[in-house]
Amino acid sequence: MASTGITPATTEAESNQPRLGDPETRPDVASSNGIAAAEITQGPKLSEYVGRTMLFQPLQHEEWKTTQGDTDVLVAYALTFTYTLDSMNAPIVEWEDLGEVPVFWSFVQKQLDEQASADTPWVLGTLSKGTRAYRIDPPTPEDLNAAAKVLEEWRIQTEGDF
Repeated sequence: MASTGITPATTEAESNQPRLGDPETRPDVASSNGIAAAEITQGPKLSEYVGRTMLFQPLQHEEWKTTQGDTDVLVAYALTFTYTLDSMNAPIVEWEDLGEVPVFWSFVQKQLDEQASADTPWVLGTLSKGTRAYRIDPPTPEDLNAAAKVLEEWRIQTEGDF
């Protein structure tokens, strides 16, 4: 598995208030002048990917200010994919690059911190939710084969971006 760089895993509501980036809250930025103000957008919520096979590459821990106070967040690069097997049992994959995502769940953070390494920076498994906590369940052998193909395609597509 070291050659693929994959480690198998082991066991906001909309507001009616205007946002700071809205042109109507920024009188110095007119929409007709051809300039768009940069906005901070929310990325994907990992909870929407429960049941999906995922590849995570942990990047760094950060302290974020949230409505519940300061919290430790693990920022990880994430890919999700589905696959079918062709007549030769080779995976035919469809994947989505989620980019950098915040991981708030402490158990998933622990799994990623403990299982990723310099030799195997990617952690593979199925994102799931138990009775009390989110976790990454171990992959199947077919998941491992498909993940290797996903990473190969992802590396080709992002060559030079990193």
